[in-house]
Amino acid sequence: MTTDRPKVSIDTSVLISIFKGKKDRLDASKRLILKAQKGEILIIVSSMMVFEILEGLEEIGLEFSDDYDIRQWEGFDLVSVDFNVARLGAKIKRSCSLKREQKVDAILLATAVYAKAQVFYTWDEKLIRALEKCSFSQLYDVEVKIPPKKRELF
Repeated sequence: MTTDRPKVSIDTSVLISIFKGKKDRLDASKRLILKAQKGEILIIVSSMMVFEILEGLEEIGLEFSDDYDIRQWEGFDLVSVDFNVARLGAKIKRSCSLKREQKVDAILLATAVYAKAQVFYTWDEKLIRALEKCSFSQLYDVEVKIPPKKRELF
């Protein structure tokens, strides 16, 4: 998909914070989604996120419905996990010393890199610290940060 809109990628934590209604994260997370729906940004998401959403909804006691189907959301580009993304995810996991439980994060990050996103937004501060230690942003040209509390995205 070709677009002139800035490309950003998000961690599942951004969506789960909306589904859970986490007050301290809700406005910033919703702002990203609204900007995508208005056509101001394109949100790159990994097909792996579909699994994480289903799992997350189940954990918080919500039933899956079309409302949660990111494949149908305006302003979202769903990228399949193919061999290239998987190989890059394994490289990121290894080079950034990510823990076993962060392997899905490695795939989400690889998707962001593969799709040439400018920023990867996450609420996972442990992940951010691990990526800072390995100079992820410099190696892969994707900034990693928490969603902005104010109106600026970049």
